[in-house]
Amino acid sequence: MNAVNHDVGLAVARVALELERTRDALAVGLQAFHNGQRLQGARATDVGPGGRRGTTGSGRLVGWSLRAVGGALAVTLRDSRDDSGEVLATINLAADATHTVWLGPGGISFSEGVRIVQSGAGTLEGAIYTGAVD
Repeated sequence: MNAVNHDVGLAVARVALELERTRDALAVGLQAFHNGQRLQGARATDVGPGGRRGTTGSGRLVGWSLRAVGGALAVTLRDSRDDSGEVLATINLAADATHTVWLGPGGISFSEGVRIVQSGAGTLEGAIYTGAVD
């Protein structure tokens, strides 16, 4: 009787591990889609006038292309849904200067989202590039 219980216990443990593995695989797969289309590369998020102040959810920051129009700007990218999260990058832009960075496919992981915090006299234009969760 003990051997049967032991075998059943092992089978249940294997099923639980397989379900966890499947759940993780589905979560990764679902992160790689947007509007029903599979993402093949980085996703650009417009951060200019009328654009968003960042993204929400987890992913990878893989780059940015930013420009300060009409005045200098200090830009901080944070792993946060507000202005107080961990700093991912800081970018100082002179008036009418651009700054473009590609971090490669690995990028920098974030868990809450990428929040763009800016200060200065200029207006921010451009995009940040994010990739799906691995």
